[in-house]
Amino acid sequence: MNNGKKFEQDFKNSVPTNVWYYRFRDGTASFYGGGGGNNIRFQQNNICDCEIFTGSKLLLCELKSHKGKSIPFNCIRENQIKQMSEAGQFGSIIPLLIINFADCERAFAVHINDFKNLMETSPKKSANIAEIQEIGQEIVCTKKISHYRYGVDDLLKHWQ
Repeated sequence: MNNGKKFEQDFKNSVPTNVWYYRFRDGTASFYGGGGGNNIRFQQNNICDCEIFTGSKLLLCELKSHKGKSIPFNCIRENQIKQMSEAGQFGSIIPLLIINFADCERAFAVHINDFKNLMETSPKKSANIAEIQEIGQEIVCTKKISHYRYGVDDLLKHWQ
């Protein structure tokens, strides 16, 4: 299992059992051996990876795991930024980019509008941990033998 999928699984396992969690199906691009879907005519473009419903708030979450101390701005598709920003106009929907800096064992939740603003104002093509920390909420990561447990409880409390 690659690091990104492992992060997604660990994040899912960290979600409290008293909230709704749903992972959207991946597009068909990886169906044929990860070849980028070159031979596929129609490909699904999800708004994000998953949704978490607390009973009063719906969190739309795009999960990204990167090695190193920065994340490229092109890690999230334009349609996702647009759709998540539009959804975020409704007061009970919170669109978040969940970024895991795997090598540093740190994770952050960033509102999609804050990430978009950083993208638009930065002269660079990526954001480092300090910039993400400034605009986001750090999610506590606790390493259990080979998997992580993420402080999703605190994340949910923050956005209530």
